[in-house]
Amino acid sequence: IKILGRNELNLFISGTKSLRHGVAYYMAVTTGMRKGEILALTWNDIDLVEGFIHVKKTLGRVKVFNGKETCFNDVIRDCKTENSRRYIPILPELKKRLIEHYTKEKIRLKSKGLEYGNDSFVFCNEYGNHITPRNFSKHFYNALAKAKVSRTNFHALRHTFATVLLEEGKDIKLIS
Repeated sequence: IKILGRNELNLFISGTKSLRHGVAYYMAVTTGMRKGEILALTWNDIDLVEGFIHVKKTLGRVKVFNGKETCFNDVIRDCKTENSRRYIPILPELKKRLIEHYTKEKIRLKSKGLEYGNDSFVFCNEYGNHITPRNFSKHFYNALAKAKVSRTNFHALRHTFATVLLEEGKDIKLIS
């Protein structure tokens, strides 16, 4: 399993800060959330006043046979296990970035005649809909290249989060 070392992590965080989905990457690094959990988030799942994210659903792909061929559909569903449903505290820097992200997305979508509010996906495509996991991965790989960090998968950010906490002496049970 690949993790980002401290130098790569710092390069990645600073190199992706100005990117449209940079706050999603920062969220992964500071919360340990999975890609599907991040992509399923709506603003209703985030409480900026109390300072937490309520993880209760995930976005994934399912194989579907439509009578002629097999294709894939994106589906938002409840988390697989009860332990996956959780409240995650928001660090002050993440809160700041989320507020900035909300403002930028609201302006961007309003310019296209689209609404952006509590029911909206936090991280959406050009039209306010969910981002497909495949497209999000493409954005992520481009972000790694822009930050000059060696290629890895998005899940490595989750492992990096856990490793950083372990290095800081946090309890393994708390991390899990």
